Amino acid sequence: MQHLVQKSLALENALAGAATQHPDCCIRVIRGDAMDFGLVKRWRTLRDSNPDLQSPCFAPEFTQAVATARYDVEVGIIEEDDEAVAIFPFQRKPGGRGIPVGGIVSDYQGLICRPGFSFDPRELLKSCGLVSWDFDRLIATQRPFKPFHKLCEPSALIDLSQGYEAYVAQRRAAGPEQIKKCMNLLRRLELEIGPIRFVPHSPDRQALIKILGWKSDQYGKTGWRDLFALRWGRLLVERIHDPI
Repeated sequence: MQHLVQKSLALENALAGAATQHPDCCIRVIRGDAMDFGLVKRWRTLRDSNPDLQSPCFAPEFTQAVATARYDVEVGIIEEDDEAVAIFPFQRKPGGRGIPVGGIVSDYQGLICRPGFSFDPRELLKSCGLVSWDFDRLIATQRPFKPFHKLCEPSALIDLSQGYEAYVAQRRAAGPEQIKKCMNLLRRLELEIGPIRFVPHSPDRQALIKILGWKSDQYGKTGWRDLFALRWGRLLVERIHDPI
């Protein structure tokens, strides 16, 4: 099933409108590298309760990894009766502007909360000391953000829940030639280079360096900004590759 993602320039002028807050609710903010075991555990519980938060971008480990590479990562915590009921990870930019954690690296964005959680986006930003939050891949199911949506469109998603072979069969049945083209390229590589094997995670640091080099070359050829030429971008990938 495809998730729908919202694209918007910003949640603008968050302080200008009327904001409401539940009397038993409070919002506090901590640094991204200051999350303790209890908060991480609660984060996982909230994420597990919501099927829309399956992306690794919603995992606490992703925010922790970005926080080791950047100094501007913060976490807003919405609490009711001293228990976290929602978590809002973000990066604080100059002028009180916020962006999702990981920026361009984050393919899915939103609040870590149970399904149907109700909140006031303006009050959330005000309590976090933000005047805006620029998002471009916000999940569509978080309805309180709907007044700030600009565009809604399907997001790219590879569903491997039934296994790779089932995915290949489904895509072939759907008609696109992409699988066929990939298999042709695979056979060509095997003829020109040698046998190919899939390794889900390799601790080989030299292999990682080689892949990052290839990706940087691709960025250059396509005109995109090279993420791995940025210190934080490279540190993030290395941190994910070699978790502490």
